[in-house]
Amino acid sequence: MLLFFGHGPEENEAARVARSVFEAFNAHNWERMETLYAQDVEMMDPAFEGIKIGKEGMTEFYRSVPDIHDEVKTLTASGNTVVVEFVATGTIEGQKFSMPICTVFKIEKGVVVSDHTYYDKN
Repeated sequence: MLLFFGHGPEENEAARVARSVFEAFNAHNWERMETLYAQDVEMMDPAFEGIKIGKEGMTEFYRSVPDIHDEVKTLTASGNTVVVEFVATGTIEGQKFSMPICTVFKIEKGVVVSDHTYYDKN
């Protein structure tokens, strides 16, 4: 099931930007995806310790997984905050994976300024 709260003509800019991130991701259009992030984006992910500032190298891992795909389950927007629940799938070193993930985006002036991602990395 795919839910876009506020989807349609009244959908807010934050939801449109977040959806564009996933569209670019699933098209493997990494350059387009990077344009949707602020130069000084704040990123948090269990893959690295603490908070990373800046988008440098943000798509390197994705580029190494040729069949990576995110299936958005829900996308909920309120103001400039968007919460997205999705399942990432792909193949790494011959092993298929499927991982439920939740990302909280903050969007300002049409770009992602904060991307906090949560999943169980074990």
